[in-house]
Amino acid sequence: MLRDVEKRALARCTCGFIKELCMKLGLQLLSQCTAMVFFHRFFKHQSFEQHDRFVVGTACVFLAAKVEEDMRRLDEVSKQAQSIRNFGKMSDLAAGEPTQDLIRMIREKVLLCERVLLNTLSFDVSVTHPHIPAFNLIKKIRVQGGPKGLNEFRQASWNFLNDSLFTDICVKFNPEEIAAASVLLAYYFMKARVEHVSDTTKRIIQAVERELADRSSCIFDYKRAHLEAIIHEMMDVYEAPRPFTQSHITLEDEPVEKKMKV
Repeated sequence: MLRDVEKRALARCTCGFIKELCMKLGLQLLSQCTAMVFFHRFFKHQSFEQHDRFVVGTACVFLAAKVEEDMRRLDEVSKQAQSIRNFGKMSDLAAGEPTQDLIRMIREKVLLCERVLLNTLSFDVSVTHPHIPAFNLIKKIRVQGGPKGLNEFRQASWNFLNDSLFTDICVKFNPEEIAAASVLLAYYFMKARVEHVSDTTKRIIQAVERELADRSSCIFDYKRAHLEAIIHEMMDVYEAPRPFTQSHITLEDEPVEKKMKV
């Protein structure tokens, strides 16, 4: 049985694969985020030892693109997935340039996996992401000034949210909690580099500090300790490099790889 640290490493690596596949397909960020949520929901109930995580990741991308009305043909998804992760190593088919037989094999695996994915999700493909709730929280912070500071603060918060999808916090906490944690983390980040931010951002930092001073145990209607516990999990993604490139994603020597199948 895999240890929790090994599961986190496999999930982080496969989310790198999902990100690269979405970029190759030209999918919008929303589709990428939804695919990662599907992936984490799937492995909340399923085992890494029983399923090929790269096939699952490909199925998550294919399904998410349909859900977010950003659809791509399965042949295209299969071909781009093959260009990142050499599926030829998983069969008797020769590695190298993808043949029609290889693409057909990948199609069949992904279609089969999509059925397993949908059943595991109980056909619930609705996803609420925390990005908009986070921006709404930032807009509620009363400060004077133009939109530049809000955008600067929003971007920091959204960057942390995007990176957090390499962890499984999306299946542990609700979107509003994650949104509040990302805004608090953005505050900590901006405060650390206060000399390099806009005047509006400085006023946002001061406004958050006032709220923290007035309500030392709570912020954004949540206990500060609870949000900081979420932040601690969000920061796990920075403990190891995020594997975005093919050289990181193709793990030929990974012992558990031989056990994985759909």
